[in-house]
Amino acid sequence: MMHLVGGEKKEIKVLKTILDKYQAAKAESVVILTQGTIDYCCIADKLEIGTGENNGYHIYQYNGVDYRVTTCRKFKGLEADAIVMIDLDKESFVGRKGMRFYVGTSRAKQYLDIIAVIAPQDYGYVVRELDPDAPQKKDVEKMKKVLSSVFSADIEAE
Repeated sequence: MMHLVGGEKKEIKVLKTILDKYQAAKAESVVILTQGTIDYCCIADKLEIGTGENNGYHIYQYNGVDYRVTTCRKFKGLEADAIVMIDLDKESFVGRKGMRFYVGTSRAKQYLDIIAVIAPQDYGYVVRELDPDAPQKKDVEKMKKVLSSVFSADIEAE
């Protein structure tokens, strides 16, 4: 599922909704990944340093559960039942960032949720960057459907 949000506050709200869904599904291992650095991620001010089995990870505590948080680069070669990718924007899908996006998305065994801060007027830009042959529409809802097709994902706009 790809979640398109309008800003950081909505990004954190959607993250919590996703984590609630994973708790209800009893997902055993959930990891939150960022393309960038931990210091600048949307939940940086809420993170603690992990110890014991969580050594090497930052921890985001929500609803009584500790969630591992790390970068796509550091999580390369590992996997988890559920992956939540945060801190994505319209530039996150091509070039070096695109490679990190691929690494992050390919770590999920069962569930993958992607949260991207992309304004509706930028949907067309993302589509053009990923698939220059994809149709370009002026209607935001139609572009959302094109994005869904390009990513092969359900899209939810907040």
